[in-house]
Amino acid sequence: MPTNDQTETVRQWWINDEAFYSHWFAEAEGLVDECDNREEAKIRLAEQMCAETYANIPKNVRQPHRELLNDALQEVDWHEIATEFIADVP
Repeated sequence: MPTNDQTETVRQWWINDEAFYSHWFAEAEGLVDECDNREEAKIRLAEQMCAETYANIPKNVRQPHRELLNDALQEVDWHEIATEFIADVP
């Protein structure tokens, strides 16, 4: 069960969108292969998920919408989502 609505929203978006799921699953696979253990892979994947999500906020999103979006994204438990993707890697 997700920790909050923001985390569940992002999780559902990514697992139900084939392009997003494929992207993050491929990133998870690569990190599992690259890292010494799955915990390290999870931490790195969570950091990457957060960074990419913030970096991809369209530049034309203005205040107060940008502030509201940033506030919501700060509540996302990126490690929780990353844990699911890492767990899917055989």
